[in-house]
Amino acid sequence: MNKVAQQETGQKMVSATQFGHLQRRSFDSREEVFAEIEKIFKLPAGERNAEIDKFIEARVQHLVEGTSPHPIGLFSDHAESKFIHPQSNIKPAALYAGYKMNDNDVYKMLITAIIDYKEAYPKNELPAIVPHAIFLAQYMYFGSYSGNDHARVALVTQMSVVDVTKDQDLEDFFSIADFKGKGIAVCLERAAAVHNMATFLGYQSHLINTLNFIVEGHEPSGHAFVVIDTAHGSILYDPLNFTSKAEDGEIVYRPGMYRLTAEQRGKLLTNGSVEVTVVNEHIGDDGKIVSKSTKLTYSGPDSWYDGEENSIKPAV
Repeated sequence: MNKVAQQETGQKMVSATQFGHLQRRSFDSREEVFAEIEKIFKLPAGERNAEIDKFIEARVQHLVEGTSPHPIGLFSDHAESKFIHPQSNIKPAALYAGYKMNDNDVYKMLITAIIDYKEAYPKNELPAIVPHAIFLAQYMYFGSYSGNDHARVALVTQMSVVDVTKDQDLEDFFSIADFKGKGIAVCLERAAAVHNMATFLGYQSHLINTLNFIVEGHEPSGHAFVVIDTAHGSILYDPLNFTSKAEDGEIVYRPGMYRLTAEQRGKLLTNGSVEVTVVNEHIGDDGKIVSKSTKLTYSGPDSWYDGEENSIKPAV
């Protein structure tokens, strides 16, 4: 999927000494964040990692100052619209122990993915790259595009077993890093990571946990997804329910991403519902492309579907 081109020669390089101001910067705007990423991109490849780490430390420190630890989970009655504090307890279900969004590798994967895309498509501006880089970053971090719910349940169940021989609080034990590279993360882990990545980059993002997500032909179930506000309007972003498209004899995966009207955005941030149609392609045994459409109904936090249709078109 991600074919990275060779870096162009003659690229203007920026000395690492120019990054000494990072710890004093707050990066209050998306433009400032993008400017720092562009500067890192122009560094020699061997100098990038150290500067990425410094940048992440400064940016996360600034974002943490604007929030505080609190529980997050599928039974939330409101959208999570701030950066998830590293000590917030994310609970996949009431009876399970939570985990914390406290691994800065999430953001390192993000910046690495942005740089990979920038090298492959040097003419593309960062706003056009970001949605695809976020999707690639969560894939690289979790080790797969889709999850394994059975293995994930086994892990969070294991997390929830109290070791009475240890004088520690259960909630101190687990991190989003426990899902890293295992290929088992599902909607809540991925949506939480995507939400913090988007917020890290300076976008207004809203993490939504609903108990009433409907896949056409199935009963309602719990699901987590993200609404991201951009300069060109809001989008519904679902990293788990991605799309597949046949290109040049191969299957390419893209994030489930749909444009929202202001009314639809309002529905998803409160207790309304929005229906989308996702089209997936695969290559049959005869080599022909097979296309399948499926309707998905996304609902706001603590909402129940009333049968109203609010169809929207995929974002492009």
